[in-house]
Amino acid sequence: MLHKIAAWSGAVLLTYIIAAALVSPFNMASIEALGMQVPAASLLAAAWHDVFHMADLYLPIIAVALLIAFPFAAWLAQRTGIATRLLYPLAGFTALLTIHASLYLAFGMSPIAATREWGGLLAQGFAGVCGGIIFYWLLQRRPA
Repeated sequence: MLHKIAAWSGAVLLTYIIAAALVSPFNMASIEALGMQVPAASLLAAAWHDVFHMADLYLPIIAVALLIAFPFAAWLAQRTGIATRLLYPLAGFTALLTIHASLYLAFGMSPIAATREWGGLLAQGFAGVCGGIIFYWLLQRRPA
């Protein structure tokens, strides 16, 4: 059981870091669309800022979403025979998109500006895919 918790924790952390870091490029692209230059150092500083300052709200939301998604994927794998190596990344993708769809339904808009465009929304889904891959990989590793 601790092994599964450790795998889930690693997946949550990786998903969050990727998801938060991917908010910045889309926000900076909006600034560039206004005609302003955004130096690479500013993009890196913004990504760093987002990773550390979105944690209090976004990290627990991701944790809950993956806590629901991964067991459901395992259950689905048992019922259908579809490999978990496919279902965990799909579950991560779906979980991240569900977060933003739910936030949109709750607030009438997306509180994370980057997800208001398809590219930003799919980038968040990509973070979920990465989380699903690392979850599967960590589950395959057996503790010594």
